[in-house]
Amino acid sequence: MQPTLAYFVSYAVVLSQVLLLSFYLPRMIHNRVRQVIKEHPPSEYPKLYPVQEAVWQEQRSAPGL
Repeated sequence: MQPTLAYFVSYAVVLSQVLLLSFYLPRMIHNRVRQVIKEHPPSEYPKLYPVQEAVWQEQRSAPGL
């Protein structure tokens, strides 16, 4: 059976979805979280940070994350 255009299109669609979900979306989420933390510090917005700052700083610097 010869590969047709439909096979190539479906492979391209699946590959683009994998790339989107693996690289683009996590980067967008990470950048948004960094922006919120930068623009809304814990000292001014304590209800945004239910865990104390020292705890999440420690978790953020943990190896393997």
